[in-house]
Amino acid sequence: MPSAVALAQVGRLDEALTALRAESRMQALLAGEHAFAVAGRARLIQAQARMGELAAARGALAGLGERERSAPEMRLAAAVVALAAGEPEQAIDAVAPLVDGGARALVPAASAVEAQALDALAREQLGDQWAAEASLERALDLAEPEGIVLPFVLVDLRDLLERLRPDHTAHATLRQTILDVLAGSAPSSGGTPAGLREELSEAELRVVRYLPTNLRASDIAAELFVSTNTIRTHLRHIYAKLDAHGRAEAVDRARELGLVGPSRRPL
Repeated sequence: MPSAVALAQVGRLDEALTALRAESRMQALLAGEHAFAVAGRARLIQAQARMGELAAARGALAGLGERERSAPEMRLAAAVVALAAGEPEQAIDAVAPLVDGGARALVPAASAVEAQALDALAREQLGDQWAAEASLERALDLAEPEGIVLPFVLVDLRDLLERLRPDHTAHATLRQTILDVLAGSAPSSGGTPAGLREELSEAELRVVRYLPTNLRASDIAAELFVSTNTIRTHLRHIYAKLDAHGRAEAVDRARELGLVGPSRRPL
């Protein structure tokens, strides 16, 4: 059976809420509190807020002791509740200790990324696009070393990520990967997709992920820490293997083959 977080990730919030409630009932039968009980309760509160059960989510938060309310997971939950209620300032306050440089080092990387992502969403709700993009870039900074994607999916920063120009971020590939996941396109698992003349190398696949962006060959080279000539060589091989005569055609072929996510903008 899929986990509650996995169900939430694919938008099945009603099923996620049912699973989280079942976990909560199971916890009540245990002699002691499971190590992940706080995290489970926090995810339950988040699911309630996202399903519109704000009164229940607020009641659950109000019933917590000060120590549990200050736990990183509960701060994330409080931010989700505040955002669902249209209270972005409260959301920013809730995650402030987690986005602070000193406190952030004390929480798991995924929690720090999620806190920064929620901060970005809150600032977008406030209408401060510059601050929202700056906060999103910090979230990508934190996520890049470990390739963390899930927090961006749970928070659903699709609109903000799409408005973030690829040439305005140092993480164009991670940005595109997240958008691919949000669009329902799984990363390539290797092998030669049907219709592809020859399997692309790992290096070529990395370059393919940049094709839908407006980054030039020199920009891609800087992102991948290789020479511009190397990128141009990869592009020649990519075009040949995709049977494409230019970048736009290569993007279309890559989308057909599931190598990059589908376009969400009308043609």
